Amino acid sequence: TNTHIHTHTHTHRWMEAIAIDPQAFFWQTVGNAGASGGGIRQRLLERAEEGGVAKERVVLTNTTNIIDFVRRCALADIVLDTSPISGHTVAMDVLWAGTPLLTRPGEPFSSRVASSVLAALNLDTTLTTRTRDDFIKLAQLFIKGKRGRRRREEVRRHIEAVRWSAPLFHRQQQVESVERAVQLMREVYLAALPPWHIILATLSPISDKGS
Repeated sequence: TNTHIHTHTHTHRWMEAIAIDPQAFFWQTVGNAGASGGGIRQRLLERAEEGGVAKERVVLTNTTNIIDFVRRCALADIVLDTSPISGHTVAMDVLWAGTPLLTRPGEPFSSRVASSVLAALNLDTTLTTRTRDDFIKLAQLFIKGKRGRRRREEVRRHIEAVRWSAPLFHRQQQVESVERAVQLMREVYLAALPPWHIILATLSPISDKGS
């Protein structure tokens, strides 16, 4: 997770959710130990203790390459999204790895990306919350005890079932839809027609790549 896209208040929400289960650990990737990385690590440890999570339950790891990052995502039990900027490509990496992602969208576009990604997998009603309190309560339900583990396993099974069929992960199809949309916009412009909404999901690929 990018340590620069969430607030002090949001970090406390994470800790409040994690504190409910004494067996739960907080795990975050931060910058490599250095002047800035060391400061971030220290602040996270302080916020954890302020939120009732002992520093022994905080695991801070260095950044790594994308392949190892996705492997790490698969090892996590649940990922709690950032705020006010939600996960973008990270959200897709997490879900591709099969790990539940809990989010709370806001008004700005940058805070709604993760909820849109979840909606593309039909998980928005399961993992999207609307208020701060709902975010903490749902996180606790997914974290605490055997029931929490069953909830996480249900989400993992769902992702596994749709991973190879969901349009979200079909990059070639997405590229072709965007190409078709750009072509349509050009045709509309050249015909001097008023603009209209172009829905990518309804577009067929461009048949002639040379056109």
